[in-house]
Amino acid sequence: MEKLLVFKFGGACLKNVEHIRNAANILKNFKGQRILLVVSAIDKTTNALERVVNSFFAGDSNASGYIEEIKHQHVTLAHELGIIDPFAINEIEDSFIDAIWLLEDEIHDAYEYVYDQVVSIGELVSSRLVVQFFKNEGLDVQWLDVRDVVKTNEDYKNATIDWEATQEGADKIISRAFESSEIVVTQGFIGSTRENNTTTLGREGSDYTASVLAYCLDAASVHVWKDVEGIMTGDPKSYEQASLIGELSFDEAIEMCYFGAKVLHPKTIKPIQNKGIPLYVRPFFNVENSGTFISDKQDIAYLPIVIKEENQALVEVGERDFSFIAENHLSEIFAILSELKIKVYIMRNTAISFVFSTKDDELKLQKLEARLGASYNVKYRRNLTLLTIRHGSMDDVKKISGQSQFLFEEVYGETIQVVYQS
Repeated sequence: MEKLLVFKFGGACLKNVEHIRNAANILKNFKGQRILLVVSAIDKTTNALERVVNSFFAGDSNASGYIEEIKHQHVTLAHELGIIDPFAINEIEDSFIDAIWLLEDEIHDAYEYVYDQVVSIGELVSSRLVVQFFKNEGLDVQWLDVRDVVKTNEDYKNATIDWEATQEGADKIISRAFESSEIVVTQGFIGSTRENNTTTLGREGSDYTASVLAYCLDAASVHVWKDVEGIMTGDPKSYEQASLIGELSFDEAIEMCYFGAKVLHPKTIKPIQNKGIPLYVRPFFNVENSGTFISDKQDIAYLPIVIKEENQALVEVGERDFSFIAENHLSEIFAILSELKIKVYIMRNTAISFVFSTKDDELKLQKLEARLGASYNVKYRRNLTLLTIRHGSMDDVKKISGQSQFLFEEVYGETIQVVYQS
C-alpha cells in the first residue's frame, strides 16, 4: 500500500470561511491519497483561552463566561460555513463542557494542569468544525481524538512524548481509521497521560505532533502549510533582503529552529530525520509551489540566514569571593535554570563568571536572582536583542544590527551570535 502523507494546517490557515474553504480545496487536489491531517486551533483561539486561564487564577468569577464567548465565535463560524446540522453543532458546543465545569469550580489544581485542560479545547473544537465542513464538501474524512494516540508524561504545559505508547496507539487506532476513510483529521499540540489527563506539548506544538505521527506511521512526507511562501532567510519585516530558501538539510533546519526561527517548532525535525522522511513547508494559497523542501541532502549552498530574538536579557553569574566558577557551580546553576524553566539562548563560561542570554521575563529573572543570590553575584541587563547569522560575516552582523560594538559575541563554525542594546 502506498505510504500516507501527513498534512498540518496551522491556525492562520483556518481563521475564516475563505481559509477553511481553501483548506478543503487543497485536500481535493490530493484526491485518492491517504492523508493524516493535523490541525491547530483557529487563529488567536489559543491566546484567548490562555487569557481565560489567567483570569480564572486571578480570581475573576466570569472566567467561564469568557469561554462561552469563544464557544459562540466558533458556532458563528460554523453557521457561516453552512454547517446547520444540529448534531454537528452540538459536537462543537460539547467540546467546551468539561472546561466550563472546571472553571465554575474553586481552584483545586495546579496552574499547568488547568492550562492544559482549557487551552486544549482550541484544537478539539477546530478539528470538529473543519471535519464537518469537509464532509459537506464531499471529502471522505473522519475525526480522530489524538489523545487516544499521543501519550505523554505528566509534565503539563510542556509534556514529553511516551514513544512506546504512542507507537502502539498509531499502529492500532490510526491504521484502523484509514481502513474506512481516505482522510483522517486529528489535533496537534495535545496528548494525554496514561491516566487520560489532557496534556500539551508546548506552544506551536502542532508541527511537532505532525512529525511524531509521521515517524510512527512511516509516512512518505510531511507537508506543513503556512500563510508564507516557505522558510525565508530572515523575517521580511526586519530584514529587507529576506528571500525564500528552496531547500534545507535536516541539520540546518534544526540549527535554525534552535536559534529561534519561528517557522517550525524546535522539536519538529528530529523524529522525521531519524527515518529520512522529507518535510515541505508550503504556501497555503499557492498549492503548485513546493515552498521549502527539507531532507537529508547535505551539499547545499546557503545565503546568509538571519534570526533575530528581541526582548532578551543578558545575565552574569559570579562567585561572591571571586573564586573560580567550577563544574559543581555550573551544575547548581543549570539545575536552577531547569527548575525555573529558563531557556538559555547563548552562553559563555569564563574562570570567574557564567554569562548567558534568556527571555526578558522580569518575574523569572527575579526568581533566579533570589535563588542564586545567597551564593553568587547576579547581574543582568534587559531590553536587549540577540542576533544570529548563519553562513554570513561580521560585516553582515554590523550592517543588519546597525551596531559596531556588542555586549556579547560568539563565533563558531558557520554561526555568529551577538547581543546588543535594543
